[in-house]
Amino acid sequence: MNDWKPVSALEYNAEYRSNSIDKPFNEMRQKLGEPFIAGESDDYPDDTDKTDVCWGFKNTATGAEVGIWNYKNGPNYNGSAVALEDINGFSVWASNQQAFIDFCKAFNL
Repeated sequence: MNDWKPVSALEYNAEYRSNSIDKPFNEMRQKLGEPFIAGESDDYPDDTDKTDVCWGFKNTATGAEVGIWNYKNGPNYNGSAVALEDINGFSVWASNQQAFIDFCKAFNL
């Protein structure tokens, strides 16, 4: 059973990058659902000049949190020469290392 539920991007406390996931945007969207998109949501928490998308998740059983975002590899930073579909790497903050491991297993990342 997957206890990881999406949360508003402002509900998790991603203060820094603790891990990364090297997967293409379309695969991430397929596995995690639609992200928050910079400029399209009041819930978007980060620097919209350097990031384009983010996801937030909380584990309902353990309270662990995970935040995922791209950084300086999408169109907001690189201009129209890059599309969201060109993003191949994401920064991750997790409340602890076990949360990151459990999250990746739950979503087959």
